[in-house]
Amino acid sequence: MASLGAGAKVVGIYAFQLTEDDLEEIQKTAPDIFLLSGGTDGGNSACILHNAEMLSRTEARFPIVIAGNRTVARQCQRILGDRETYVCENVMPKFGQLNIEPAQTQIRELFLRRIIQAKGLSAAAELLSDIMMPTPSAVMQAMELLSQGCEGELGI
Repeated sequence: MASLGAGAKVVGIYAFQLTEDDLEEIQKTAPDIFLLSGGTDGGNSACILHNAEMLSRTEARFPIVIAGNRTVARQCQRILGDRETYVCENVMPKFGQLNIEPAQTQIRELFLRRIIQAKGLSAAAELLSDIMMPTPSAVMQAMELLSQGCEGELGI
């Protein structure tokens, strides 16, 4: 949910503890961004700590967005060492309660920064910084505008 609409393409999902086979797959895939989540705030911490430790062993370098149990988020960041990491609010702070916007915003920012650099769009980005966004986000905002309406016009 956090990556949907943020511009990122989901290339893999790993549940529970990462295995050596998972690490091998992650290494081969070399994702542009990795979302590390797990545990409600104050809940289980063993799984996300295990996964941070496993990720610290990969040779592939990619940004890691940490959006799990807030009690150990900074500890995960320390385990990951000199890797590019970003700590966000937990995507599920309480069981059944989603909080995806902070992670989604961070993923969107990383996605745009990497795409802008990869495609040489830096000059365009400076001119369009207020409106540049991934296509899925733009479509979602357009649909919301159409449904809600604006400036005295009713939504559809």
